[in-house]
Parts: sequence; C-alpha cells; structure tokens
Amino acid sequence: MARLAIAAMAAAGLLAMGSPAVAQSPHGTPPGLLKKKGPPPPTGNTSRASADGVGGAGPARVRSLGVWLDDATAMAPGEGWLTVSLQRWSSPVGSGTDAPVFDVIGGVTSRFHAFASVPYSRTSYTGLPSSGELGTVYLGGKFVLRAPEDKAIGLAISPAIEILSPSAIVDTGYSRVNAVLPVNAEWRHDRTRVYGSTGLFTRGAYFLGGAVEQTLTDRLVATGALSQAWATDRDALADEIGLRTSRTDLSGSVVWIAAPQLMLFASGARTISELDADATRFAISFGASMNLYRPGRRLPIKKP
Repeated sequence: MARLAIAAMAAAGLLAMGSPAVAQSPHGTPPGLLKKKGPPPPTGNTSRASADGVGGAGPARVRSLGVWLDDATAMAPGEGWLTVSLQRWSSPVGSGTDAPVFDVIGGVTSRFHAFASVPYSRTSYTGLPSSGELGTVYLGGKFVLRAPEDKAIGLAISPAIEILSPSAIVDTGYSRVNAVLPVNAEWRHDRTRVYGSTGLFTRGAYFLGGAVEQTLTDRLVATGALSQAWATDRDALADEIGLRTSRTDLSGSVVWIAAPQLMLFASGARTISELDADATRFAISFGASMNLYRPGRRLPIKKP
C-alpha cells in the first residue's frame, strides 16, 4: 500500500532541490531533487472491497497521502536541465526501485518554466509477484509571482498534472489523472535558503513542507526538509486496514557541483511518524543533473 506514497517521496526527492536559475544567484541544487508523493496501489487486502469496509463487487477509494516541496525560483529563458536518478525504497509491506527516473525542466520566460518527471518503477510486495511499469508521471509548470531576493520572500505556484501508474488505480476508485496545486515561498540570505510549499492533491490529500539549504563550499550544498501530509477525508476501508490520516516525513540531501553544467547528488528520506502500510521505512536516491545549454550560450552562474 505504500508504493504511491513512495513515488511521491521520490518526487520530493527530485524537485525539492529546486532548479538552478542562471544569472539569478542560483542555489546550486539540481532541478529534479524534489519529489512528490502519490497514492499507494492496493496491496491485496483492499482488492474488491467496498467503501464501508465490507467485501463487495465494486472498487473503493483508499486513503492516500501526498507531499510536494518546491521553491520560488524559475530558470532563465531557454535554459534546460536533465536529471537522471535512481531511487531505492522500502515500506512495511514491500520495496521497490525507481530507475531510471527522468526529470526535465526548461525555462520559457524569466518567470515561468515547464517540467516533467517520468519514472520506471519495479516493485515487490509480500505475497505478490514482482512487477515493473511506468510509474506516476508529473507534468506542469512553475509561475513566479514574486522573485526571491536577499532577505525578501519570493512566491510562486507550480500546478501540475499527476498521471498515476496503472497499478495505483486498480480497485481503488481513483481517477488516473489528477491535479496538484502547490503554493511555494522562498527566502534567501548569504549562503542560506529557506523554502517551502503548501497545497493539495485533488485525489484527496493536502500538505505542508519546508526545507533549509546551506551552501557549505563553492561546490557543496546540503539540504534538510520536513513535510506533513493529511488525508482530506476518512473512509472505513482505510480505517479497517490501519491507514493513518496523516504522515510526517524527514529527508536530507547533499549536492556536489562537479562543473557549471553538472551536479551530482545523494538523498535519503523516511517517515518519522507512526508507520503504517502507507509509510516509508527508507528511500535513498542517487543521480546527476546536467545542463542542456549549448556551449557558448550559457550565462555564468553567480556565486551566492
């Protein structure tokens, strides 16, 4: 039952680091290290169960949670980044690997960039055969309402479409296509950034999360993040199988800026609230973020 929840942790792993903005005092973290959380697929004990928790012939919605973490920085017009990563995760009911995960971000104007996150997921649950499929896909854009400056708070919105993986909707009643509606804020000073997001997943979850990013050296950046998610409603089936109505997650990452065009990162995350089938025992990610600018066109990155 934890797979969609972890797909989002994977998503908060790849977008939360934000997107380095050329000529805007970029924070030096790879586009795509912020990941979102989606709903979990059925684990077998929810299959063919009715919404009141009594076995039946029709599908039922099962409680799901989700998290989105982002900043208020957009990339420069024409700038593009590709992030390729691998994530290994474990939950109380199974484990899996998301590999490869592709995240693409492209600047359109000084205040808007578009993004896409596409993973391939392999999962293994207790009592079920292992399987592989296209994971939960996110497509969207970030609109900067007020750009962050030194000691001034920036604001942005980053609406996205969530396309759930095929297994995530089996016998749950979820629509495969949903919306994510986050509002992001960011504050900068010297070599420190603080940013966070709040909003909702239209499939039935709302969230609040924040992160502190510290530039340790010209090439090394560390980030810690804390997030909270809540279900928008209760249902008897979720109560019956012991799913909680909220979850708290902690994550951290380290980024090494190997070159202006290349960043390498590692991140880890886990649920720190009481574990249920929708929780994450651990999730670790490794990856590289590459600048797609053609040689000679890229503006120099300003140091924080």
